[in-house]
Amino acid sequence: MGAAEGAQRDLQLLLEPGHNPIAALYRAALREAELPCIVFSVDDMRAEFERLSGLGVHFPQEPRERGSMITAVLDDTVGNYVQLAQAREQGPSGE
Repeated sequence: MGAAEGAQRDLQLLLEPGHNPIAALYRAALREAELPCIVFSVDDMRAEFERLSGLGVHFPQEPRERGSMITAVLDDTVGNYVQLAQAREQGPSGE
């Protein structure tokens, strides 16, 4: 996944091969439970969703509000779900 314009360019994520049988069981259990393997925070969920969708990324869960967060889940194409999360702006009363 490429960094958005203006993001920290020297930050990289290294994905290890998933051929290990322990990793395969772990990944399958997370996927069956519909749990992400990792969560990344984003500043603007709608913009990031549009950017990644435009690059062909598949989202089994499009952005939705969940309490104080907006979340979306993408499929990394090797069997993992990755969640994106944005804190919702709250008004003076905390709503």
